[in-house]
Amino acid sequence: MVLNPISHTLLFIVQLAYYLLFGWVIMSVLINFGILNRYQPVVYRIFEFLERLVEPPLRKVRRYVPLVAGFDLSPLVLFVGLEFLRQTILYLSF
Repeated sequence: MVLNPISHTLLFIVQLAYYLLFGWVIMSVLINFGILNRYQPVVYRIFEFLERLVEPPLRKVRRYVPLVAGFDLSPLVLFVGLEFLRQTILYLSF
């Protein structure tokens, strides 16, 4: 599959956002279960970096998606949105 450079760059950005969100979700679960210590300097820096990148889009999604039985479903909505964006880029590039 040959893509033009703009589509390829956009797909790279969407994929990077997907991986950053996935890393944030995994780290937050591990911190909440006590497997990772948030006060450890390396863990703190990595989690703070991911949180600064992921939190602004999640905050916008949280305005419209309420908590369901105490669970925050905004990362799931963001995953679906990123996949929709990826499929749209692929569709429009051909």
